[in-house]
Amino acid sequence: MNAQLFNLESRLDELENEINTQYCELDTNLDALKFNRIELESQLEKFEFSLTNRLQGSISNNCRNDLFNLGYTHSQVDCMSDEEVYAALDKIDEEIHNTDQDYSTGFEYLEKQIIEMKRDYFIDRKERGLGNFDEAWEGEILDLEYEYTVLCLEKGLEPLNHVITWEG
Repeated sequence: MNAQLFNLESRLDELENEINTQYCELDTNLDALKFNRIELESQLEKFEFSLTNRLQGSISNNCRNDLFNLGYTHSQVDCMSDEEVYAALDKIDEEIHNTDQDYSTGFEYLEKQIIEMKRDYFIDRKERGLGNFDEAWEGEILDLEYEYTVLCLEKGLEPLNHVITWEG
């Protein structure tokens, strides 16, 4: 029995030594992985910094080119900081937005005028039992339709059919 107990204790010591050896190897591997992770994070930060600098330069150059294309001179743009370039483009974007709003309001007003004039005119003609277009009214309506169509075409839009070809 003592021999068996001795053999078990020896075997237990061997297993304990194997476990300690494997634990040390795992600990060494874990340390290596931690080091590799730190190294990779450092490389990633360098890459991100480099990419950001490259993109920032490209964005800045593209924005400066946009200002040239919008009529700014080289002397005006060259003395601007990047922030001033971005601010100038933001201001232009705001002006474009305001112009779009003005166009929209103008379209809505002209559409409303055309529809109301046609409605009033045809109601009036129906009440009076007249069958022919009155040339003065026709001229005013056509002038408004023309102005509306020109605004639409300048804006690159298709005029609304219900405004242009109203059926009474």
